[in-house]
Amino acid sequence: MIIKVSYKKIKGLKIKKILPIRIGCLLVLVLSVLNLKGQDYVKFSQIETSLAFINPACNGLEEGLSGSILYRTTWESFAGAPKVGAFNASIPIPKKQLGIGISLVNSNLGPYSQVEAFWATTYKVLIDSESQISFGLQFGVVSLQDDPLKRVLGNPNDPVYLGETSYVLPNFGFGLHFYSSKHYIGFSIPKLIYNNVSRAIKSSKFDLNHLRCYLYGGVNFNANEDIEVKPSFSLLYPSDSRTQFEFLVMGVYKDVFGIGFAWRTKESLVFLTQIKISENLKLTFSYESTVSTSRPTVFNKTNEFGLVFNLPQILRK
Repeated sequence: MIIKVSYKKIKGLKIKKILPIRIGCLLVLVLSVLNLKGQDYVKFSQIETSLAFINPACNGLEEGLSGSILYRTTWESFAGAPKVGAFNASIPIPKKQLGIGISLVNSNLGPYSQVEAFWATTYKVLIDSESQISFGLQFGVVSLQDDPLKRVLGNPNDPVYLGETSYVLPNFGFGLHFYSSKHYIGFSIPKLIYNNVSRAIKSSKFDLNHLRCYLYGGVNFNANEDIEVKPSFSLLYPSDSRTQFEFLVMGVYKDVFGIGFAWRTKESLVFLTQIKISENLKLTFSYESTVSTSRPTVFNKTNEFGLVFNLPQILRK
């Protein structure tokens, strides 16, 4: 397809007033959204507090109502920059080895938006007094939308840009999670169906080339009476046609304040912190800096904020 743009249209954009760095940002964003076919995975910085979003087997494991609210933003100073908001809540079913949960994820990038809504059910098997394994299934829908009014290039009245594209497609996934008071390990495929959407076609199919598989684990040990150390790892295969490995280590002082660092292969260095503001609430914050030389410096910043809650009194008589 060849799109002709007249000089008058370009002049109307007042390009002379746009800084070169803004033009570079704009081009990278456009290339990103043109290749967007529905985000196939969710990626958050703090592994332990975001497991329910990638593994349905992690729902309903805590006593009472538990969950998290997360917000992640990248390239903050740039209009149309990627933003992700997520909410998860889960609860065990009393007197049964079951748990249930719900996860909502809203992603935005330029004119594209995606909303995921999944219901998860977990079955738990007690191994001994200190450890158990859980099996989880989830099913739900993925809504993808392309809003031409949010596009930043071209003539809004051009037929190429007219017409809103919106689809709602089904999906489902599964996971396994083993955990005890001192360690955990899990495996999941949160989406078994590849939802592919463009302006011309839509499809939902099982495609081995687009499966996103997660393997993760972590341990907890006491460095002394006041400090607990929590190293963990996650492996995502494949991630954009390549395997992605992340290693994280967090130190927690008196179960109140934590600070840590993470490294993600060929992509990011991450600073993490968390603070317990009450017996039932914890705030988290992460700052990522891209180490990839293929991205401009302006794209190096990612901030992530989180609220983690656990309300055991919900199920108490």
